[in-house]
Amino acid sequence: MEETTLQEVLKSPEIQEAFYHIKVMNTEMGETRDEMRNFNTELTSIKIDNAKQGERLDWLCKFFWVIATASVGSLVASVMQIILK
Repeated sequence: MEETTLQEVLKSPEIQEAFYHIKVMNTEMGETRDEMRNFNTELTSIKIDNAKQGERLDWLCKFFWVIATASVGSLVASVMQIILK
């Protein structure tokens, strides 16, 4: 059986092809990491925009809370009036 050196094995076409595929995969993973970093930055800005939108709509929530409380109060008053008659 013929002995081969490490250098001969590393220079074989199969190993060179495997190294090429590893290099391509590393490049693609780096690009994907950069895209995810950009996506996270955009997502953070969307969260901030939604928080600002929520602050702008606080008055609307308070307004509907007052309307709901008044409606329930008038309903309770109507029921009490019917009961007391």
